[in-house]
Amino acid sequence: MGRGVSVLLAVLFAAVAVAQTSGGGIEGTVTDPSAASVAGAAIVIEEVDTGLKWKLATSSTGLCSAHSLPVGKYSVLVNASGFGSVKRGGIEVEEGSERVVDVQLAVGPAFHPNYRRRCPGPEQQHPLQFPRPIESAGLR
Repeated sequence: MGRGVSVLLAVLFAAVAVAQTSGGGIEGTVTDPSAASVAGAAIVIEEVDTGLKWKLATSSTGLCSAHSLPVGKYSVLVNASGFGSVKRGGIEVEEGSERVVDVQLAVGPAFHPNYRRRCPGPEQQHPLQFPRPIESAGLR
């Protein structure tokens, strides 16, 4: 009986060790243009294939880390008041890996999900564009 309990305990400890190391992680530091750390920056880590998101914030020293992420492809969006947002993609998290994604923010407008481009897209018409060719308007 004693030997069976020892084998069972060994299997349980091995299972716990595997469970604690499943997945990988993403960590990094957020800085401003002068290389000073940015505290309280909002971080959104998204698993590209599933759309799962993790929302975090940087520490007082600009550090952020997410551990035990499922294996997959990720993007990281960083946003802080007074700075433009930065998005990094193509981050591969593998079993047991720790990916480092350091981000330097530029001074500028913060990201807003309802922000519309100022430059017209193909579906928008620029106010200075003529709706018809100049010749047909009688101008030569």
